[in-house]
Amino acid sequence: MPRITVGRVVGTLVCLSVLFLNYRLDFGRASQESAVDDLAGRGPRVGEHFADFDLEEVGGGRVTSADLLGKPTVLVFARSLDWCPFTKSFVTELAASIGRQPEVNVLLVFAPNQVNTKAIRFLFDRGIAFRVALDQGRQLIERLGIANVTIRSRIETGVPYPAVFVLDAQGIVRFRDTRRNHRIWLAGSRIKEELDRLG
Repeated sequence: MPRITVGRVVGTLVCLSVLFLNYRLDFGRASQESAVDDLAGRGPRVGEHFADFDLEEVGGGRVTSADLLGKPTVLVFARSLDWCPFTKSFVTELAASIGRQPEVNVLLVFAPNQVNTKAIRFLFDRGIAFRVALDQGRQLIERLGIANVTIRSRIETGVPYPAVFVLDAQGIVRFRDTRRNHRIWLAGSRIKEELDRLG
């Protein structure tokens, strides 16, 4: 086979491999503007106070529900910033949508076995300054009824169903989104819109 033909064949195969990989990575991943409440009836409803909590904060110290009063708060219960591409996409989109707003609290809550150096590095490398808390024993996740009971692999142990709660400055739930399907997440622009409604 002439050398130029071999080069073309190899080049074509490389391009096809890259396209296939991009297709596999993006397949079934998307954000949507409309809210979903697959776990309706679990956790506080819109208009109710969010449950009191006291969680370990990554970096030291603790964060409580009382600490967040006085500002609107976005509480995000997520799978993992280590291995879950859907969580990574959602958090990146949320950061791009709301940016750094000192007048807004954003707290990411994870099961403790889902936070490691790689997960924290993900946030640091992208300049995302959200606070991160560990729900030791998954006590809050269990109390809210958002524990994922359809674990498919050992790496998913302890993860909650994805959930977003937007609270006003008094700690009252003004918006909620809970999902069984982690592959489609709430658009960051929708969360920004809910925050803007709170003034």
